Amino acid sequence: MHVNGNSFNRIEAHPSLFALLVCLATAVILVFGLPKNHHAPCKYSGASHALDIDHAFVCAALQIDRNAEISSHLQSLYDWMYYSTWVDWLLKSHLPNSVYTSRKNIFSGLTDRSVYRCGLFFPIIHPNTLTCRINTDEQKQSVVLLGNSHSDSIKNVFADIALQHGFNTYLFAVNDPMTREILPPEAIIQETLRRHAKWIFIHYKVDTLNPNKLDRLAELAAKHQIRLSLIMPVPVYEHGNYYYKSIPATLYYGRNSHITEQDYLKRNQALIQQAKQLEARYPNFQTLPVVQTFCTPVCQISTADKRPYYFDDDHLTLTGSQLMVPVIRQAFEFSR
Repeated sequence: MHVNGNSFNRIEAHPSLFALLVCLATAVILVFGLPKNHHAPCKYSGASHALDIDHAFVCAALQIDRNAEISSHLQSLYDWMYYSTWVDWLLKSHLPNSVYTSRKNIFSGLTDRSVYRCGLFFPIIHPNTLTCRINTDEQKQSVVLLGNSHSDSIKNVFADIALQHGFNTYLFAVNDPMTREILPPEAIIQETLRRHAKWIFIHYKVDTLNPNKLDRLAELAAKHQIRLSLIMPVPVYEHGNYYYKSIPATLYYGRNSHITEQDYLKRNQALIQQAKQLEARYPNFQTLPVVQTFCTPVCQISTADKRPYYFDDDHLTLTGSQLMVPVIRQAFEFSR
């Protein structure tokens, strides 16, 4: 059965209609019990040790009422539940534990993320506030983290490191600042000054940062003596069908990354060249490469035990964001 954790199709998504069927079947057994001619599949002692908790629960449900009278149209449903429980248990008993561990780790990537930006209700509760503070304990100095959803993916690890160096982290509440007509560079600088910050970190997905606006932001930042640190984009895997538009799905089907350091440098060539020009023009501008932490030389998509670095094809999981630790830490340590 094809399962796609990134799909919205209810047949192949996870959880799917198949999972709903199991839940409904369990509910039917709880209400009506088992037919007379069935014996519960977990009648031996110590079944809970042989089965996982979820299977032990199904077995308990199957034993609630062996003598219940049921209608004939439910008979096939009971048969399916009875035998599928045993088949599932037999498969789980005889396959290596590493198989289930890796599957569990792969699917954990789908939920391995933090809350959305400042929180889903922040723009509603604070409609006139452009940024929120990520760290809880207020510090004397502040930095601003600017970017689209890719900056949101690294905000927790970034805020932790900033806090260790005595900085608050302010993140823009909107998901696409400085794109289209949303928060132009002038508004970014104004909000930075309002937060009494003198340092902006920039992190966008490749090809989404407008070069003209980056130039304008660098010009304004130099005028107001604000430091700019450009965290280069992370490798992305959205092109082609090889990656199923989901790194967890890619890992599930046993595929590996085939994007290399050279592929990354070619994809980001325009931004790399612009960053070099800005560094030469403005002493307050700094570029923070990430390729050396992701690509050695093949760009990695998971840990050795299959914990995904991405929850889709381009956004880092909390696990993946840990790869940014040396990059961010180096920036703060060199600022002393």
